[in-house]
Amino acid sequence: MTHGSRTGQFRILEVVFAAVILSSTYSVAIFIMEPANNPAIRTSDDMEILAFNVLNHMVQGGTFDRVTTEENWEDGIKIAITRLMPPGTYFNMTIFNATINGPSAMLTPLNTSPITNVQAAEALQAFQRSPEISSSTLTYTTKNGQFLVLRIIVAAAGGVSQ
Repeated sequence: MTHGSRTGQFRILEVVFAAVILSSTYSVAIFIMEPANNPAIRTSDDMEILAFNVLNHMVQGGTFDRVTTEENWEDGIKIAITRLMPPGTYFNMTIFNATINGPSAMLTPLNTSPITNVQAAEALQAFQRSPEISSSTLTYTTKNGQFLVLRIIVAAAGGVSQ
């Protein structure tokens, strides 16, 4: 054999070896990676951060300043929260009016209809089956001086049915 044909054979072996390394790397990567919206990889801390971020985003947008001035405000908040939540996440929110009486406060629910993305008949089961549930509470003073306590419960959809 001549020197030129041996170089060609080494090039072919080099290409085959590189192809084997690349394909095995991709095969391993597929098993290691998890989809971003997989409820199994959400932790309670992730859910709590999500809940707080939703409340904080809505406060910064002035959403709750309009709570007592618009009709059907519960539906508007439900739509806003639904848009902020990742797919496969349940939520239930209650807004309280806080009245300060000396050293104590009295909380009165403001929403007359549920602010949730789960049907009333399925709500209890949906939250019980969830692998991760968390909540966040935020106290907010509106521009007109009204004290609101905002509580949201979030849950990852899924889990084993009982």
